Amino acid sequence: MLQEEYKKTQELFQASNRKIDQLLSDLQERDNTLRLKDKKLTDFKTKVIELEKNRHIMAFRTSEMRSSLEPKEQQIETLKIELFKLEGEFEQMLKQSTIQNQKLIKQNVQIGVLEKNINTQSELTN
Repeated sequence: MLQEEYKKTQELFQASNRKIDQLLSDLQERDNTLRLKDKKLTDFKTKVIELEKNRHIMAFRTSEMRSSLEPKEQQIETLKIELFKLEGEFEQMLKQSTIQNQKLIKQNVQIGVLEKNINTQSELTN
């Protein structure tokens, strides 16, 4: 009887040891999983910090670029206004030139008529 109890206790002890070994194995596996996840989390945090730095740098550079473009945009607007003014002056000068050319043509025609009249009169007087 004592041997039977001893056997049962021995079997119970061995079963408990197997269960403890299994639980230790599970615990070690979970610990490894947690370490891996913690490492990934740390890596992600590092990447987030780097991305935040890059975002701030990009925002700063963007604002610098915008501020450097403002004078150029103002210069472009000024040049557009000047170009529009010069185009207007050119069109007016072109109109004046056309009018003067028409006057010159009329005067040349009048000169031609007068020369014919003079030639006709000089032929008549001769």
